[in-house]
Amino acid sequence: MKHISLKYLLVAGAVIFLVACTKDFKEINTNPRIVTEDIADPALLLTHVQKNSMFGMANNDTRLEAYSGYIGNNTIASAFTKGPWGSPFSTFYTSYLINLNESIRLSSRDEKLANLTSFGRIWRAWLYSRLTDLYGDIPYTEAAKSVTEVNIAPAYDTQEFVYTDMLKELKEAVAVLKQSDGTRLNIGNKDLIYNGDVEKWIRLGNSLRLRLAMRISYVAPSVASTHINELISELLIVQNSQNAILVAGAASEAADANRSPVYNGISGGAKEFRWASFTMAETLTKLNDPRASKFIDLTSLGDYFGIMLNLSPDEKMVDLGRPSSSLSALSDLFWRSDFRFTVINASEVAFLRAEAALRGITGEDAQALYRTGISLSMDNFGVNAADRDDYLAGSAGTLSGTEEQQYESLIVQKWLANYLQFEEGYTEFRRTGYPRIWTGSALGDTQGEIPRRVQYPQSEYNSNAKSISEAIKRLSNGDAFTSKLWWDVRPGLPVHHPKQGIFPPF
Repeated sequence: MKHISLKYLLVAGAVIFLVACTKDFKEINTNPRIVTEDIADPALLLTHVQKNSMFGMANNDTRLEAYSGYIGNNTIASAFTKGPWGSPFSTFYTSYLINLNESIRLSSRDEKLANLTSFGRIWRAWLYSRLTDLYGDIPYTEAAKSVTEVNIAPAYDTQEFVYTDMLKELKEAVAVLKQSDGTRLNIGNKDLIYNGDVEKWIRLGNSLRLRLAMRISYVAPSVASTHINELISELLIVQNSQNAILVAGAASEAADANRSPVYNGISGGAKEFRWASFTMAETLTKLNDPRASKFIDLTSLGDYFGIMLNLSPDEKMVDLGRPSSSLSALSDLFWRSDFRFTVINASEVAFLRAEAALRGITGEDAQALYRTGISLSMDNFGVNAADRDDYLAGSAGTLSGTEEQQYESLIVQKWLANYLQFEEGYTEFRRTGYPRIWTGSALGDTQGEIPRRVQYPQSEYNSNAKSISEAIKRLSNGDAFTSKLWWDVRPGLPVHHPKQGIFPPF
């Protein structure tokens, strides 16, 4: 974990290949003013992509915040009604991936830069996992290869193929890093995540592979099991000091661009419409969780209460018996300028291993790993040791009940540990069914269910019609919120809140 280096971000901004939109691809190949590879620093290209991809995800559509169950938003008219989803799709390809692939292409020419190449491959796998987990099939093998090899109408690869290749990429990148010796260049603080620490990058690559293997464990159990059982004996992120985190700039930072974009948005009124979700407030209250005060604020009534998702017009008119202003605001954890942007943390890794053990994929101790995950999360969010130990000594600190009840407890704890990781929370909700997110009776385009995916942007229909039409044919319900992704096959989903269909649900 390290703070953003203003020096290197300013330099990176001067040398990156800035690609604003698809129409600029041709210009990259012909414009003599664009920075050429003889002066481009591939390490600074990685710097640029690390910062902008993590900041950019914080500014994605606020519907993802709601779908994850973390945040309530009182400006969403109909949360489950289809609309444009141009971002993150276009930004990933025309900014993050094109620059990252250029970094990989340039660094792969020099054995001394082999570590940098592997860092880029690991980061690329993470970026592609974010994309495919939102949309499904995506441009992959033909997409954003480099600024010298541009295809403005790339084919869409199946999600199964993308996952197979991401797992291979992560394994191969880690294998290269394991061979690192003193002859390879250390890029130091041009790496905004680990300062060039090879061992931590090995842990990150392995931990991401564990996440992706677990993601496909219901649809491809044999493949997932092979990866998972390989990984439990490898280096993983097991301490909070190893978390893959980028810390934004302090409020005193001279450059606005280095502060959290959410912090910068406060002056634009962003703080007026984001609140705790009903699910988050309800879960923290039921569990008597000491992380509650770290995540959200008490209401004027002295309790925790959040915004309910997808209310119908009639439900919005119901008197809830409490002041309309009595909502839990998000704590300063969310609004601070030096927000911690997370790729993956130690508590998630512990919970992934606990799930694998609980489901019989490995022979590890699910109970011990579950408790380790809770402890790591408490420490990560600054809960004092006494409160942490009291919580672990209570009912929430032990897996109990049926296997499904234990599974739900485990996934809910992982969801809490990944607080404010919106895409990961939304993705795991779809894979597992938990937490149980209560939704109102507005039907939208999903018959009242949280969408199973997001829709491709209109720009793809305009510029890549043939490829996208082939991808859409492979979706169960076409390019719709209700089409399930390849890995979304767990039986019995969605799992409904016990008070689903009852209003108010408290």
